[in-house]
Amino acid sequence: MNKSVVYNSEEYEKEQEWNFRAEFQHKEYVSKGCLLAFESDGVAVSFLSNEHWKKSEIEGTYTELVEDGELRESKVKIPNVSFDENVRIFLNWYEHKKGFPT
Repeated sequence: MNKSVVYNSEEYEKEQEWNFRAEFQHKEYVSKGCLLAFESDGVAVSFLSNEHWKKSEIEGTYTELVEDGELRESKVKIPNVSFDENVRIFLNWYEHKKGFPT
């Protein structure tokens, strides 16, 4: 975790000349930050501007344009480390995923 990279989605889009062929939608929100977190196997760090951003995982629909020109939708979840309790939940998940004892 100490080697985490922090991205600004707009800067990343410019640097990588990101050709958006995918989208992440959570409820009525389309989020480039959640898209970047999902595609990089990272985490979201949400502002607590609304109750639903306090959840430890953000559920959404990942929509991508596949090679044959069709749209493929997948229900996905990304970790959300928006406050202390979510960080603890994420650390337990992360340690288990990496095979460390909790």
